[in-house]
Order: sequence, then C-alpha cells, then structure tokens
Amino acid sequence: MEENMYEFRGKSDNDWVYGMLLRINPDDCGEHGEFKNNKYMIQTDELETGEYCKYFITDDDSIGQYTRIKDMKGRKIYENDIVKKETFDYEAPNHRKVSYAKVKYIEACSGYQLVNRDNKVLWDLASDRFYIEICGNMTDTPELMEV
Repeated sequence: MEENMYEFRGKSDNDWVYGMLLRINPDDCGEHGEFKNNKYMIQTDELETGEYCKYFITDDDSIGQYTRIKDMKGRKIYENDIVKKETFDYEAPNHRKVSYAKVKYIEACSGYQLVNRDNKVLWDLASDRFYIEICGNMTDTPELMEV
C-alpha cells in the first residue's frame, strides 16, 4: 500500500488523529460558533461499514505534516516531533553525547531540518534519519527541548 504523501497529524480531545488537513471556513463554525478558535481539522480515511470519513477539530498548534522519513526504529517522523541523536564525544572517547532537536520545515532549505530550541539548524533530517530516534513532540513533551 502506498503511503499518503500529504498525511498530517493533530491533537483532538487528547487523542492524536491522522489524515488529510482541511481548513475550516470561518463562516461555518458550527451551530453555536464553537470552532471559531480553530483554523484546521483533520479528515481521517478510517471508514467503518456504512460510515463516511470522520472529521476532527484539532489544536492548531499540534498539527504537523508527515516528512515521508522514518526514524532508526521505522517510526514515521512528523513535523514538530522531537528526536534524539547520539554522537561520539571525541574529548571523552568512552562517552556518547545525546542531543535533542525538533523537526521543522525550513523554506530556505526546501526541506525538513533538525533545529535546536533557538531554531538554529543542527542537522539535515534526510541525512541523519538512520541515527535519530523519536522521543517526543512539541505538544506532549516540549520540555525535552530544554535538555
């Protein structure tokens, strides 16, 4: 089965949902205007017998696109994931250095990069995918970026 090129994920009522990103029309914000603070929703393609697609209003800050790259354990990497990378420490040969970075799309590079908490590019995601492991995301575990 071919992977969806434009897969997104977002948090909806404390659960992650995956699918296609749709922009909410501000003029159609529910019967009582309950979606006025949200700009996006995610449409899943998980269909049950006799059901159509499901739509989930998501926390706009949690939305991230699938990078089409997987980490060293084969897990899909999304924008705003936090990954860790272990590197060899040349000053202490018997020690490894662990670094954390956020996955971010950088327009100037036309691709996903790994950045520190100051948004300074550390590594290229595509080049380092075999050496990184997802350890969290900016929605659930932002404190990892403080390490």
